Amino acid sequence: MFASALGIRQDDWEYLAEQIMAGLESAPVIGVRTDGPWGWLYEVRIQIDGLNGQTHPVTTVWFCEAGTEPPRLTTAYVAVP
Repeated sequence: MFASALGIRQDDWEYLAEQIMAGLESAPVIGVRTDGPWGWLYEVRIQIDGLNGQTHPVTTVWFCEAGTEPPRLTTAYVAVP
């Protein structure tokens, strides 16, 4: 889906990571849910500028463990309207 919608392929993972990290500052949290006693899952939608000139929203899901661990990206997918 990333390749067809945004022109981002597996070898472009560093570009995608940079786009995600840059977009986090202003991206809205669109969902929060508990993952039992281990932590929380936060859904964040980020506008990603593709390598093909297209821009699409990408939903990222971050796991925040109870305690002091930094959030970890667990999944990312192109959001379909």
